[in-house]
Amino acid sequence: MMTTLRAAFHFYSRHIEYLMILSFSILLPLLFIQVGVSNYVYRVYQGTPFTFFGDISNSFFMFFILVLAQIPFIRYVWGDLEGEERKLRSAYLTFFERGLSIYGFGILYVIATMLGSVLFIAPGLIVLVFFFLTPYVSVIKDKPASKSWREAVRWGKQKFFPLLGIVLLISVVDWLLGFVTMVGISMVTKNYGAILGSQLLVSLLCFPFLVIYMTLHFQKWLEDSAGL
Repeated sequence: MMTTLRAAFHFYSRHIEYLMILSFSILLPLLFIQVGVSNYVYRVYQGTPFTFFGDISNSFFMFFILVLAQIPFIRYVWGDLEGEERKLRSAYLTFFERGLSIYGFGILYVIATMLGSVLFIAPGLIVLVFFFLTPYVSVIKDKPASKSWREAVRWGKQKFFPLLGIVLLISVVDWLLGFVTMVGISMVTKNYGAILGSQLLVSLLCFPFLVIYMTLHFQKWLEDSAGL
């Protein structure tokens, strides 16, 4: 795990400018949509017993963006591993080519995971882990999500606990960074725009690294599997 972590840091530092181009052109608009929709839902149900709908919408879009926004970063990393020269172009093309199928998959995946988590925590975790690698299989194997989820489930079963650990680690790191940023900025100013902007910036900087880390892990699993 430490070897993969060092490799992820090395990759991130060497490609930071291209990763930020992807972050600001693809991830940032998606985050703006999440913020806009969530704030609208919060305002609609403010002062009613149904304010939790705001939390639900925020969680839904946050999880959905995690699924969808990974696509160009996965393709960029994999293109570099394969020695591709025009990695940035391929990342954008893959996002638009694979985005639609993963968009549909993502909606069903997020709904199933959230319902499983609400009813019983364990089913939600199982769905989360079993289908988590679907975008990775889709991008790396160049297949639509409808033909990728079965292989993702096989990987999810085979690597359940390592994958669960990585997913939980990513979730904790993302939450912790966001929380620390919010607390730190709120000690300086109470301006909502400043707090939101700082949290968005942290997401733009950190999200690519988390995808790099997961992609390198999956690459190692693929290599180990091929070597058997």
